[in-house]
Amino acid sequence: MYKPIKKLSTSLAFSIFSAITGYLAAYLTSNYTGWNLQDVMFVIGISIISLAAFFMVGGNSTDLGLQGLGQQTSHYIANVNLETTRQERESTNYHNSIKNHRTIKASFNGFTIILGGIFIILTSIII
Repeated sequence: MYKPIKKLSTSLAFSIFSAITGYLAAYLTSNYTGWNLQDVMFVIGISIISLAAFFMVGGNSTDLGLQGLGQQTSHYIANVNLETTRQERESTNYHNSIKNHRTIKASFNGFTIILGGIFIILTSIII
């Protein structure tokens, strides 16, 4: 089996699993509280999408910190941070491989969880 097809099928299976898990949570919640199943599924789908969007953000920080803010030596601390960042970027050949060193990296697993949340929302609309 080709690697991209295997990866796509694995992510689709995981998104269906997360949709089934969300559906079970919505079903249990609606039975326990007496709320409408469609409304609970919609809210769970939106919350899964929101959490997955937060979890899939990663990468390098741009070294903007608040550690020296309010001190008399804050400009020295900022200068040290900038110099450290410059040295790290020179040693890792940062500008020639910018794709590998981007600030925000989206992970593929987070996208599958978002896809599961979309499945839950679509199911709540169809039902």
